[in-house]
Amino acid sequence: QNAIAFARANPDLTVTILDPHGTYGKTALKNINVVALDAEILAKDKTAYTKKGMIPPGMLIIDDVKEIWDNDSGNHLKSLCIRMRHEGVDVFICAHSFMDVPPRIYTFIDDFYIFRISENYETVKHKLPRRITPEIIKTANELKLRFDKKGARIGSEKIHVPNYE
Repeated sequence: QNAIAFARANPDLTVTILDPHGTYGKTALKNINVVALDAEILAKDKTAYTKKGMIPPGMLIIDDVKEIWDNDSGNHLKSLCIRMRHEGVDVFICAHSFMDVPPRIYTFIDDFYIFRISENYETVKHKLPRRITPEIIKTANELKLRFDKKGARIGSEKIHVPNYE
């Protein structure tokens, strides 16, 4: 929903979505580019979809980051975040758990938007930046789910945690 709002508000910029599961499908907006990822290609080259010049200025959404950069020993995700800043691209990283986010990229994350989770602080504390406290984890675990008029779940409340002073 935020990607569509961004695309409508910024028709001269592109929203690129790296989609490992094909969940985004097609959209009528011409400035939304959904890139369905091929696991075989990624297994050979973690940078296959993010080489210089492949992602136009705008927004990059990396959906389900664990599926793309699990065990990122080559620091590709970190390099990508650094490079995208210089190329005029805002990067949004989506994960289902703090356990799915490589801790070395926390220094490149300006803001966390945390939706309802079910995390035990003691289990994930070794992977968390210092801004994510036990109180924040407790609050995120208690966020209310959101439903549409037909009763289908469409998300949850969220909290914003800045990752800077």
